[in-house]
Amino acid sequence: GDCQNGYGVFISEEGTYKGDWKDGRVHGKGIFEGNEYTYDGAYGNGKKHGQGKMTYTNGTIEEGLFENNKFVKAQGFNNANIDATKAEDYYNKANDYEDKGEYQLAIDNYTKCLRIDPDYVTAYLFRGYSYSLIGNYNGAIADFTRAIRIDPDDAYSYYARGNVYDDLENYEDAIADYTRAIRADPDYAVAYVFRGNVYDDLELYEEALADFTRAITIDPDDAYSYYSRGDVYYDLENYDDAIADYTRAITTDPEYKYAYLSRGDVYDDLELYEEALADFTKAVRIDPDYTVAYNNRGIVFGKKENYNEAIADFNRAIRIYPDYTNAYANRGFAKKLAGLSYCSDYKKACDLGEEWCCESYNEDCK
Repeated sequence: GDCQNGYGVFISEEGTYKGDWKDGRVHGKGIFEGNEYTYDGAYGNGKKHGQGKMTYTNGTIEEGLFENNKFVKAQGFNNANIDATKAEDYYNKANDYEDKGEYQLAIDNYTKCLRIDPDYVTAYLFRGYSYSLIGNYNGAIADFTRAIRIDPDDAYSYYARGNVYDDLENYEDAIADYTRAIRADPDYAVAYVFRGNVYDDLELYEEALADFTRAITIDPDDAYSYYSRGDVYYDLENYDDAIADYTRAITTDPEYKYAYLSRGDVYDDLELYEEALADFTKAVRIDPDYTVAYNNRGIVFGKKENYNEAIADFNRAIRIYPDYTNAYANRGFAKKLAGLSYCSDYKKACDLGEEWCCESYNEDCK
């Protein structure tokens, strides 16, 4: 699977992780089966974060709220008269379906669990997560809101609802929920990071920088926070600080392909082409299917008038992603500069929606 974004499986000496990824880090719902324990639950920015269940090999179970890899609050059944075993059976079935990507069946079983125990916070959170994965954002928001009503001090519930608002581009409510999460837990680094991302999207750069810096202060080993702050510096054309933060991200996580790509882009803007080529090359060594890195490396080769290498990189990007508009446009431009036939590439890029290629094709090729 894709261990960058979406579902993926990662096997290491410590164990096997199966679940969701974002920007090359475990993020979302997943299960880790290790030598000393099994964890089934929520992850945030590479760490156990949110509602989950930890089962150790000695039989000890920790179920409830995890924050930054630490178990902080137990989740139990609130009504002594309910059939806790049956509710747990439905809950476990739902988890199994969710792990398999059968989200509607997961939702059905979380619902059966909640009919038995209407105050089972974890079931609301995971059902809400399943709703979000099938695009039922109203259902997700309703479930996260219900979890908040049951436990208004749970930072993760606000964070999870904020993520849905963010996906819906309802940035005002997203910021409000991330802020509530931070108020509930002032050291909730991932909430600062995601609020910072929203501020960045809104071009509120000073607020974004403050949030990323706060997240780094809380968790100085988080590569994504450095990378995100680097993006803000890049937007502000503060290239020295951008390079410094991308470098810190790489130092923290030497396999962080996004940081190599972005640092390479800065080097390209500064016309430091050898440094840019080195970073793009490292990115494609980490991920041989990284189309953007091939495209960007091809652009730099073109600027160095190394058109054969440029065309080869655009070819690689197109083989991986046959509808990559920019790669067709850039390959056509490189062919034109090299004195080769380029009209078919401009035509393809035009068909894919690149207007300047339509204009060039109409002017040069008809």
